[in-house]
Amino acid sequence: MVSVIADVLKANLTNLEWMERFGGMVVPAVKPNFKQGADGVQVSTGNQVYPVACTVNMENCWENNQFRYFEPDSKKSAVAFFMDNGGCSLKAIEGPLNQYYKFTFDLKFLCWLNTARLGSAITDDNCLPSGRIAPYVLTELAGAHSPVGVFGGGIEETIFQAIEVTSVRQLTKNPSMFEPFSFAREGIDRNFFIYPYDYFGLIIQGTFVINKNCLPDFGVDWTPNVGCLAPAGSINWFSREAVIWLAALPMFDSNEAAILGNLSGGGTVPGLSVGDPYWGSPQHVAFSNSFLRVE
Repeated sequence: MVSVIADVLKANLTNLEWMERFGGMVVPAVKPNFKQGADGVQVSTGNQVYPVACTVNMENCWENNQFRYFEPDSKKSAVAFFMDNGGCSLKAIEGPLNQYYKFTFDLKFLCWLNTARLGSAITDDNCLPSGRIAPYVLTELAGAHSPVGVFGGGIEETIFQAIEVTSVRQLTKNPSMFEPFSFAREGIDRNFFIYPYDYFGLIIQGTFVINKNCLPDFGVDWTPNVGCLAPAGSINWFSREAVIWLAALPMFDSNEAAILGNLSGGGTVPGLSVGDPYWGSPQHVAFSNSFLRVE
């Protein structure tokens, strides 16, 4: 789920056109290193770890050198991406019929800058331009966000609701923020963390809601029906669930009868509390030749 949140937040930063290499959430890709021993046998000399986007498959990653796409070097003006910093945690279950599942999320945003390629219009010839760039990123990330339009009409746009960034904290300036990627260590030797380069990192925390009533029914081969009001049989999911819920409501002749639990037409049920819904019968004072629910 946290990858969806990362994509939503990324969409709010697309106006930063100088961001040459910008990804959603990346994952570590491990590439073993080998050298040929004296006896001709390949000997492992350790691993290299690279940030790789989910759109990169095994072939593109190693054979087409896509594993270096988000690795800083002098030919790139800026590199930025999100990392999972703690996943998601269920915080509360709320709403009518416990339909809203409220989660917290924890992401890390990392940005590396090449001041020589960014130019003075962005850096103002400041040797540490992250100080003037980070506020632009921070203000775009803070607050409420919507997934609508980010996933091409996919189910994420209805399932994920009330996305809100509630906390943004800038990390202490240290190359270790780029761990576990190998360039966090190798970049020090290559001087990629001192002028004319700069960098910064943000810890982004917030909340979002999953509306379980917007989880679509799945058809053949796990193919989801479209949208929160997804078709399910001859009527859409929401209408079907509403019909089932309404059909289960008791019918009473008055508020007093509802409190006592005396059903219209005879019989009893446990009495209702003030605010509980029920059907008003034709004998109810509020009935007016139409379906009516009285609270």
